[in-house]
Amino acid sequence: CLVDGLTDASSAFKVPRPGPDTLQFTVDVFHFANDSRNM
Repeated sequence: CLVDGLTDASSAFKVPRPGPDTLQFTVDVFHFANDSRNM
């Protein structure tokens, strides 16, 4: 679950936001729980 406040122009992901309804973030490595495939 990703949550970011929309009350101001700040963002926990990447500053500045490209738009008031747009978030940008980078995911380097991730995996899904119970997924046996290697990434």
